[in-house]
Amino acid sequence: MGKKTNKLNQRTSIEGRTVIVSFFKSCIATCGLAGHLFRDYVRLVRGVWKLSKLPRPVVTVFGGGKIEQKHRYAQQARELGKLLIDSGISVITGGGPGIMQAANCGAFQHSNGDKQNGAQSIGIGVRDLAKEKVNGCSNERIVTKYFFARKWLLTRYADAFAVFPGGFGTLDELFDVLT
Repeated sequence: MGKKTNKLNQRTSIEGRTVIVSFFKSCIATCGLAGHLFRDYVRLVRGVWKLSKLPRPVVTVFGGGKIEQKHRYAQQARELGKLLIDSGISVITGGGPGIMQAANCGAFQHSNGDKQNGAQSIGIGVRDLAKEKVNGCSNERIVTKYFFARKWLLTRYADAFAVFPGGFGTLDELFDVLT
């Protein structure tokens, strides 16, 4: 009888250790997930803070990232950026190439990088987006990890929107604004 009880105690002890180890592994995984969520939350709050200090009015420019800078739509976006900055209106784009770069560069280069009339040019990009190159034509750059955060920041602080031709991303942003 003593041997059976001893084996039973050993099993309970081993199972107890397994439960404890399993508990600690799940705690570590949960803490890792919480850390990722906290970092993303901090990025979003930082973006909200930067955009809330942006001088009003604000226009968000949507458009395709694959349009060459020589194309007439890119030239129109560049001209729009210049006109907006001249009028003291800040410009927000997705911070990528194509139309976004044209609008940012038109606003940024026309103001010579200065915050003329208080208006600024800001690009909001998505981190680790392989196909999208960062354009250097903005006073400030905000980086998010997720598209929904980028789209929310682009639409939340804008007083008006300018939509140029683009792809499915531009359509998604347009329909988000319309609904």
